[in-house]
Amino acid sequence: GDIRRTAPSRSPQPGKPPVPGSAITTTLKNEVDALIEMEKILGKGYSPKVIKYEKVPAAGDDVYRLTMEKVGDKNLWQAFVDGTIDSDMWQDIGNQVVRMVQKLGKNGFAHGDIKADNFMFALEGGKPRVWIIDPVGFPKNFPKPSLEKYIKKDMDDVVEMLRTIHKAIEGGYFPPL
Repeated sequence: GDIRRTAPSRSPQPGKPPVPGSAITTTLKNEVDALIEMEKILGKGYSPKVIKYEKVPAAGDDVYRLTMEKVGDKNLWQAFVDGTIDSDMWQDIGNQVVRMVQKLGKNGFAHGDIKADNFMFALEGGKPRVWIIDPVGFPKNFPKPSLEKYIKKDMDDVVEMLRTIHKAIEGGYFPPL
């Protein structure tokens, strides 16, 4: 696709995204690989698009600067806490989350860090939209019994996350920011 591995470059404004609508982070190479794999499995629009990545000079062999599409206004936890999410939206959000994690699992990919902070949220035309971010990810050559255990744990974590937030919404409990 459009993913480009580039040589280290000097930016006139360090830390400022070089592409409008993008975000920059520093991460490890295995996390870059996991994001790219997750994007391939889920298809366009369910995880941030990796625009480019480059090795960070003098930071170690495994440290990369990642430029990716900026998605969502806040994470799912923040949207819950500030009251953006109401009970009418919850079923749609839950369906989106479950579909994404199930599709990853069916394709042999375990996210490895399912929590509300790792789903970005926005309202698009008054409807909730969710993207999955920040995978730990497990390589395809990970031992199958262990990988299956992590895929099951991802689903268990989704159920627990959704159940907890739903109970809080229904009960009117919104923890402080």
